[in-house]
Amino acid sequence: MFVYQGDELGMVDGPGRPDTPDDRAGRDPHRHPMPWTDETPHAGFTTGEPWLQVVTPPAGSAVAQAAHSDSPLPSA
Repeated sequence: MFVYQGDELGMVDGPGRPDTPDDRAGRDPHRHPMPWTDETPHAGFTTGEPWLQVVTPPAGSAVAQAAHSDSPLPSA
């Protein structure tokens, strides 16, 4: 079994960059930065500019989900 980054948060695919993809294999929609916090502008992922936009899953960032026992984020 494999768990890819974002699966534990219930992340869904993002828009990627259809006009100028970064990945020739077409995986950009699956490779969006992880939303660690609710901080703006990049959800705690970086203080720089991410290569793709941050896509926050419906249940929220990792910090938001850690506060709710019914979130997709597994408890420790």
